[in-house]
Amino acid sequence: MKIIPETSEDQQLISASRQGDSEAFVTLMRRYNQRLFRTIRAILPSDQESQDALQETWWSIYANLEGFREEAAVSTWMTRIAVNQALMVRRKAAARAKVIQSSLYDKQAQDAVNDYTLQAATPTSTQPDYIVWRSEIREMLQLHIDALPEKYRTVFMLKGVEGLEYTEIAEILSLPESTVRVRYMRARQKLQATIIHDFDPYVHDAFAFMGTRCDDMVKCVAARLPKRPATGLRI
Repeated sequence: MKIIPETSEDQQLISASRQGDSEAFVTLMRRYNQRLFRTIRAILPSDQESQDALQETWWSIYANLEGFREEAAVSTWMTRIAVNQALMVRRKAAARAKVIQSSLYDKQAQDAVNDYTLQAATPTSTQPDYIVWRSEIREMLQLHIDALPEKYRTVFMLKGVEGLEYTEIAEILSLPESTVRVRYMRARQKLQATIIHDFDPYVHDAFAFMGTRCDDMVKCVAARLPKRPATGLRI
């Protein structure tokens, strides 16, 4: 059997989704949910905001399927949409904050707005000690990554956590590849000054978006898709 390259599979899924095959679109979502969540989470300050933005990202991707150019990489196209969605959410939040700050001076309310808590992903082992240890490592990593300046955090999430190539990150962020390399290097240096050199094997698990959260996101977006007959394409 001939193995179809991943990019070709992605383009077939896009093509089937254009024809109204909701199952093809669900397959695409499951394939890229984690990458897009991590991309958005590098820009927005909380898991909940990021999940909301991810849902809108998928809806935007679906609504713009006809605008996808076949010569482009599906993953790059979708990730750029995720970045734009996250930036739009952040701009709106900043605008709301200015209005609030100009009319309200309730410090307690402001502290509540600025305060958020990271949710550690559920470990695979059921041993209590392992669960606590693994959760603490994830939370520590996420806190330190969150503390990076955004321009470094975004590049680190795409390269260090998600494993994208420098060229693709440069295309997604509309930056020179040399700038991407420098920002990743500086992000690593800043993290090495804290804890990252001790926890490199666990970086890939940070900001996980699999299992129940992935299923819930698929259900939310799939419920909004038009009900049409499937094309029969299954990858």
